[in-house]
Amino acid sequence: MTDDRDPWVRDFYQHPLTEAVLTQGEATQRIADRLWSLLELASGSRVFDQCCGDGSLSLELARRGTRGYGVDISAPFIDAAKRASTAGSELRFSVADASAWATPAPCDAGFNWGTGFGCFPEDSKNQAMLDCAARSLRSGALFVLDYYNVAGVLANFRAEFSYARERAGEEVHITRTSELDLRAGTLHQVWRLSAGGKAPTQLPRTTTRLYLPRELCAMLERAGFSVVALFGSAEGEALSLESPRCLVLARRV
Repeated sequence: MTDDRDPWVRDFYQHPLTEAVLTQGEATQRIADRLWSLLELASGSRVFDQCCGDGSLSLELARRGTRGYGVDISAPFIDAAKRASTAGSELRFSVADASAWATPAPCDAGFNWGTGFGCFPEDSKNQAMLDCAARSLRSGALFVLDYYNVAGVLANFRAEFSYARERAGEEVHITRTSELDLRAGTLHQVWRLSAGGKAPTQLPRTTTRLYLPRELCAMLERAGFSVVALFGSAEGEALSLESPRCLVLARRV
């Protein structure tokens, strides 16, 4: 993800305030519960966390007995993941381009959570990320791709949205401005963060390719997966226009 034609990825994920936007917080345990069930995990399972961020989901799963690998373009996030990993942990975190990195040993399951997918303007680069996920898994392994529910995004588009999150004991106020480019099939977003009465800080502008569920399924199938099911959130309900997310559960052929 360091292509000069798409510099936002590098800049955005290196920014010190990005974690306030991306951190799962108290939802981590709930998401880990769902992954444990969806991916049919057990103690000793080797799991691939593609675009792992600060590794919070891998770390939570490891507390339940899993091991495995995490990869992310952000050196600060990977440093945080390594610091949080306990001595003797069988988790290995790497700073790398997730569209060109596969695990050194085949895994029993994998996931890409939090819209780590779709960050390239070229379909071929996004496809390469799924190809790497497939190469990282043994035959029969399950994989979950968490992504925008694009139909819902288009139907309920909001140009601006504000919310608050806690970071280092301080409330951070976040305003997200969004712009659709329907011709290019992309979503552009800008986050502005403020805390402690200070002037807002603007994160680098992001651009994400928009894929409908059928397109995600086709890309996963080209990578070597068979699609098992689609869900509308980590809670497991059926995908609909009102769903907050699109989760695709697939099995490595």
